Amino acid sequence: MDYYNLVVVGAGMGGLVAANRGLDRGLSVCLVEASERPGGSMKFSGGIVWTANDRDTLRRIAPDGDPALQAALVEGVDELWNYLEEIGVELKPEEDIIGVGRGRRFAGTTTGIQEPVALHLYQRFLNGGGTYVGRTRVEDVQVADGSLTITGTGAWDAAYAVRAGGLIFASGGYHASKELVQQHVGGDLSRIVLRGNVESRGTALEIGQRLGAAVTDRLDTFYGHSLAYPIHYETPINWIRVGQYYTDHCVIVGWDGLRFVDEGSGVLEEVMPQHAARRADPRYLAIFDDRVYRERVLRLGVAPGTAGGGGDHDSFQLAADLGARTARADTLAELVDQVADWGVDPATLTRTLAEYNTVCRDGDPTVDLSPARTRFADPVAQGPFRAVALIPGITFTTGGLRVTGEFRLQDAAGAAVAGPVYAVGADAGGVYAPYYAGGLAWAGVGGLRAADAIHAALAATPA
Repeated sequence: MDYYNLVVVGAGMGGLVAANRGLDRGLSVCLVEASERPGGSMKFSGGIVWTANDRDTLRRIAPDGDPALQAALVEGVDELWNYLEEIGVELKPEEDIIGVGRGRRFAGTTTGIQEPVALHLYQRFLNGGGTYVGRTRVEDVQVADGSLTITGTGAWDAAYAVRAGGLIFASGGYHASKELVQQHVGGDLSRIVLRGNVESRGTALEIGQRLGAAVTDRLDTFYGHSLAYPIHYETPINWIRVGQYYTDHCVIVGWDGLRFVDEGSGVLEEVMPQHAARRADPRYLAIFDDRVYRERVLRLGVAPGTAGGGGDHDSFQLAADLGARTARADTLAELVDQVADWGVDPATLTRTLAEYNTVCRDGDPTVDLSPARTRFADPVAQGPFRAVALIPGITFTTGGLRVTGEFRLQDAAGAAVAGPVYAVGADAGGVYAPYYAGGLAWAGVGGLRAADAIHAALAATPA
C-alpha cells in the first residue's frame, strides 16, 4: 500500500492550494478527486478571492460564526494572495467588494468559468511531483499508531487504499447530497437548484463524525442565489446569468403572498435562498418598481463585483426570454392580477404590499414590519412595476465539521480528534453563520494553514 505524508481529498480551491503548499513544504502528496477533472465549485465561481474588511465587519455579517475562525480568515487572506501569485496565479489589484470586503479577482478569466486557474494549479502540482487520483471517492478512514489508512472506490469500482501521515478534507461540503440537504435544510428539493459541482456529497461530514468530530450548530446554512423560475438550468453559466442579484432591493413574498424574510439583512440577496429553501414551498416572488429596475437591475449587470457585471446585462429580461414567470404592469393592482394567474394569493399579496408601502413611507420598517426590514426599505412606488418568480439555488453548504484554528477536526469538548485529520473550505463549518463573505478565500486560507500544520506535525515526529 502506497504511503504519502499528506493525502488531500478534493481538488477544488482548498484542495489544490493545500496540495501545492504541501509539495512546497517538502511533503509527498496525493490528491484524490471524485470527478475526472479538478476544480470543484471554484470552476463556476465569480473568480474573486475576497472576504470581509475586518473582524468586526465579518461578525456583523456572520454573528453566529466562530470568532477564531473568522480572525484566521480575515488575517490570512493577504498571505493567500501572495502565495497564489508566487505559484503563478495572476491576480488583479485589490478592490472594494460591495462596500463590506476586499478582494482580488483572477486575471484573464470569465465569470462562471474559472477552469484555467484550476488547471494551472493542477498542472503545477503534477509538475512538482504530486500524485493525482481522479474518479475516486473516499469512503472510510482508519487511525492507528498515528497514521491513517484511507480507503474508497475508484473507476470501474476498483478498490482504492493508501496510507498517510496526514489528511485534509476539501471535498466541498454536502450540497450535492439530496439526503443530507433534505435532512439539514429541508424544503421541496424539486424546486431547489443545485448550482455547484455535483460531487460534493458529504464525504467529510460523514467520515469526520465517525472519527469523533463534532459538527457546527448551523448545518442548515448555505451560500446560494435567487434563480428565475421555471427554467431548466442546463449549463453552469446560466447559474450566474439568470441569477437575480438585485432582490435585496425588492419586496420578497412567498406563494402565499406574505413576506418571510428581512430582504436587506445579508451582504447581497443570499438571505432569500436560505430562508426560502426551508419552507414547504420554496418558490417566491421579487416585486420591484422602475427605480429598482433602472438603478439596480440594469446597473448591476451579471453579478456584483464579478467580471462582466455592470450594466451590460438585464437578468430580468433574460429570465423572461428563457421562459421564467415574469410580469410587468403600470399599477400594483394590475401586477397582482398577473401573478395571481401563477397561483399567488392575490388578496394577501395586496394587503402585504399596502402595509409595506405605508410603513416604509410613514413608519419604522425595522420595528413596524414583520419580518423587519433593516436596509433598502423604500416604497414600491414608481411604475411600471415588475415581478419575477424565483427558487433557491444552492452553491455550497456553510455548516460542517467543527475545526480548530489550524483546521484540525475537533470533538464536542473542543479537543482535536485522534489522528492528524483536517477539513477546509465547505467541509469546515463555523465561519459563516448565517451569512457569507467569500468562498474562495475561506477555502484557500484553510488549505494553507492545514498543510502548514501537517508539515509542522510531521517534522516534529521522530522518524
